[in-house]
Amino acid sequence: MDFAVALDADLTVLAADAGELTREDRPAVLGITGPPGAGKSTLARAMTAALGGAAAYVPLDGFHLSNAQLDRLGLRERKGSEPGFDVWGYAALLRRLVADTTREVYVPDFDRALDEPVAARHRVPPETRLIVTEGNYLAVDLPGWREARALMDAVWYVDAPAAVRDARLMSRHTGFGRTRAAARSWIDANDGPNAALVAASRDRCDRVITPVVATHGVPVLPCAPDGPPLDGYASALGLIGDALGRGARLVAVPAERVADTFFSLRTGVAGEIAQKFTDYHLRLAIVGDISRHTAKSSALRDYVREADRGTHVWFSPTWDDLTARLRESPPPPN
Repeated sequence: MDFAVALDADLTVLAADAGELTREDRPAVLGITGPPGAGKSTLARAMTAALGGAAAYVPLDGFHLSNAQLDRLGLRERKGSEPGFDVWGYAALLRRLVADTTREVYVPDFDRALDEPVAARHRVPPETRLIVTEGNYLAVDLPGWREARALMDAVWYVDAPAAVRDARLMSRHTGFGRTRAAARSWIDANDGPNAALVAASRDRCDRVITPVVATHGVPVLPCAPDGPPLDGYASALGLIGDALGRGARLVAVPAERVADTFFSLRTGVAGEIAQKFTDYHLRLAIVGDISRHTAKSSALRDYVREADRGTHVWFSPTWDDLTARLRESPPPPN
């Protein structure tokens, strides 16, 4: 799958909002968190570059324990999990960065080719006004992480559909030498539990960001399952405005977020919403299981079948199915 974070439209707004955090008395600290594969490193590096010399990048990954220490602790098979980080060292670095602005500070990172942390890959100059730090566990409610979180002026949570994250993780692990079978095992046994811990910290964050995702060259806005229901003209316009403002050409809405009235064709809700997306030259995809609705209505089954043959409304049972469709039939040019 050809997934990448499509940042151009989002980045201008996010960088401006990040710049608003700066303060007179000390450098501000913005934390970017989210589950593995959500795109937080890409976003943090892009924001740092967009803000120029005013910002500096500080990755949590530099505080991975070395393989030797993981072996000593019996954590090698859980590398990347919360206990596998030097959280107190990370908190100490943040404390130093906000307290001492008289000299430059060197910052470690993680080298995926070496599979080890490396010293001094990044540099924070004394004139830095915003520290952009990113990592999985910045908002978890555990010892050490709470102390690190207290040093941050804001924490933003980067969300992404599980299938998007899974595809990125598969590409990452196979790209660094694992077989697909070994990568699948690692994702299920390690990345999955780590993601669950991170997801539990979502409500402790100040903002949730759902980046536009470029899928086979198509900018897709994946909607969170817990947002306002898609139930008519106003809710459709809200999604359309968000998509157009961020350069998306397809809006993917989880089936659980679609109101029951949409699936009752006599209400006219489905037609009204479909027409609105068509008017704005956008494609709408309903992603998920809708069998409880189609089982009750032959008219709805016919509607779904006809819609899937068209170009503006699709019904996909899974994200993988939607991705395959986009590979075979991208939206027509605006």
